[in-house]
Amino acid sequence: MMTETIAAALRLALTLALLYGLHSVADHWVQTHTDAVTKGQTDNDGHATRGGSPP
Repeated sequence: MMTETIAAALRLALTLALLYGLHSVADHWVQTHTDAVTKGQTDNDGHATRGGSPP
């Protein structure tokens, strides 16, 4: 029974760590993408930009 509890706690800890990591990556991507769009510096020619045309 103790082993099952430890295994469940480890699964929960790993799940929370994974979710935190994914959230951090997504938050970083959104922030850098927002900054690039605001400055008109996206690499995708088909992407609508504000403040300028794609290179």
